[in-house]
Amino acid sequence: LDQPDRDWFREGEGNWATIVAPHWRNPHDGVDAAWGGYDVPHSGRGGFSTVIHGPGEVTFWWKVSSQLYFDSLKFEIDGRAVDYINGDVDWTQRTFSLDYGLHVLTWVYEKDASVDGGSDWCWVDQVSFSGYSGWINSFAVGSRTNGVFDLDHDGMDQFMEFALGGNPLGWESVPAAALSGGALELTVSKPAEWEGVYYQAEVSGDLINWTSSEDSVQDEDDDPTTYWAQDIGTGTDDQRFMRFRAGPAR
Repeated sequence: LDQPDRDWFREGEGNWATIVAPHWRNPHDGVDAAWGGYDVPHSGRGGFSTVIHGPGEVTFWWKVSSQLYFDSLKFEIDGRAVDYINGDVDWTQRTFSLDYGLHVLTWVYEKDASVDGGSDWCWVDQVSFSGYSGWINSFAVGSRTNGVFDLDHDGMDQFMEFALGGNPLGWESVPAAALSGGALELTVSKPAEWEGVYYQAEVSGDLINWTSSEDSVQDEDDDPTTYWAQDIGTGTDDQRFMRFRAGPAR
């Protein structure tokens, strides 16, 4: 599955094996793949699952040889089937979006009550993630992908670390505003796949009443990895504060 650092859990009946090239059952990437289905009984189901936190996307390749229409290899998100294949289907790539939150992803082979067809074989290969899901997965944290976790105890949860292009396993300072030319200015780095992130800067003169500084928030089109916000002037307040938020896109 090309995800050696993930936690995987077996579901239901039957076994899944790792086939390693060279092999006559042909992994998609020419290296290895998950292979199963051959010992799932009638009216049974067997597969495997993993847990990942969104937002992001999951991409994978799959293949099946089964009874057409009745015995299917299915992909489920949080227990709901979002796609399936049956009959004789060669390697096909699929991609699905994951909303913000924790998700259980399951690949499962299901058989009807009678009759066999095809080889009763199914394959899954090259599972990958993008967005926040891909970012947190790249740090080999297993199932500890929840966006509210703070594994390095630096005061920023993992989604904030992602939004700022940080490292969830390395202590980092929280970004701070600075006075520049009579204005408060805050500069942060965005991840390459920042489209799933909502950024907001707010200003206040008393730390009680906060106003969005959207009119002075600028996002450089020619530098998509940098986001900066600025409070133009200080108005009639004797002091000025800025706070910054980042969360899943609304």
